[in-house]
Amino acid sequence: MLQLAAKYRFLVILDPAETGSWLTVLQSNGLAKARAYGRYLGTRYKDFPNIVWMSGNDFQTWRTLSDDALVQEVALGIKETDPNHIHTVELNDPVSSSLDDSSWAPIISLNAAYTYYPAYADVLHAYNQSASMPVFMVEANYEFENNLGMDPSTPAGLRRQEYWTSLSGATGQLYGNAYTSLFANGWKNQLDTPGAVQIAHVKALFEPRAWYALVPDQVHTVVTAGYGTFSSTGSFAGNDYVTAARTPSGTLVMAYVPSARTVTVDMSQLSAPVTALVRSGRGHIHQYRRLSVRQHGLARLHDARDQCGRGRGLGAHPGGPLTERLQWRAQIRHPD
Repeated sequence: MLQLAAKYRFLVILDPAETGSWLTVLQSNGLAKARAYGRYLGTRYKDFPNIVWMSGNDFQTWRTLSDDALVQEVALGIKETDPNHIHTVELNDPVSSSLDDSSWAPIISLNAAYTYYPAYADVLHAYNQSASMPVFMVEANYEFENNLGMDPSTPAGLRRQEYWTSLSGATGQLYGNAYTSLFANGWKNQLDTPGAVQIAHVKALFEPRAWYALVPDQVHTVVTAGYGTFSSTGSFAGNDYVTAARTPSGTLVMAYVPSARTVTVDMSQLSAPVTALVRSGRGHIHQYRRLSVRQHGLARLHDARDQCGRGRGLGAHPGGPLTERLQWRAQIRHPD
């Protein structure tokens, strides 16, 4: 299976002892056997180039030192015989990051954010935990789930998670589907769902741009007004917070505006005169409208509607922000 995944250039995240189901087995076997099991896994899989080791998963009892030690023994055993692969750990729901458990810091090199609340809050928390360890969104609300009973995972809600994550310092994210994650009855008919389709739009938007150089606009030096309300708890589907990010060179700014409103951008944060682009946020409407904005001072970027009445995204690059109905994605960068 790993060889087949490699053939199609898939990265596989392997959990050596998924704690939601197998923690009791580790408890029965003890520390020495946990370490030996890890050594066996490291030896078996060390030559596969396309894996990341992820310990934990719904690891609700990581604060229990004996449980944490057992899971760490497996990871340490893997590292003994396979020192090359990346490790991370998924801790507890409804919100956590790997480095919330500081004892994992010497073991892992990837900080996994896990939240059912507005995604930007946990990603920014994880981003700020380390100057050198990258963060990714390991798990948020799956399509077709309503984990906390207040947010059915509509396509619009999933888009919030995806773009909030991308503009809050994350290096990547995982999409989840309630059918395929459990191979539930009818899962084969739930492969090309709206959520699965639109995560490809996220990739298409960010991949050709310098997303890896974007620094989150945490103190609102770029988007100075109209950025909504920050919240680390509560509903994600109804949250209106704007996430924005800027490259240190000032050649690219991107923002996600989840509901229609006017936002104010400090154009002095851009390194050259810019042009704002308006693009459909749904990914399948590729009509652009160029809006001239001045470089210095503040530029107010207003909601825009296409002929179908759907809101569009704003963008600027020194040339864009970006929208769809009540949702915008913004980019500001140099003209191509």
